[in-house]
Amino acid sequence: MFMPIWASRHNPDITGIGACRLHTITEADALAEGFTNPILLKSDRYPVVDFRLFWELINGKKYPWSLNAWVWIVEFEKYEAGL
Repeated sequence: MFMPIWASRHNPDITGIGACRLHTITEADALAEGFTNPILLKSDRYPVVDFRLFWELINGKKYPWSLNAWVWIVEFEKYEAGL
């Protein structure tokens, strides 16, 4: 997000773009967003709840969860890190 493209070692290809309402996030969507680490999860391993808490933390002042804003869904190719 903050790194210029020229400084990146890998620039994944976009494989899909869409839009949906924030409240339509599913458990599979939250897991795909990275809410899978039990150490990071605060709500007894409910990824959607933790996604909501994180949303409020980073976006809550301007776009609170209750607004049910439209969000972009951008899918990227899976990248396996190599040595």
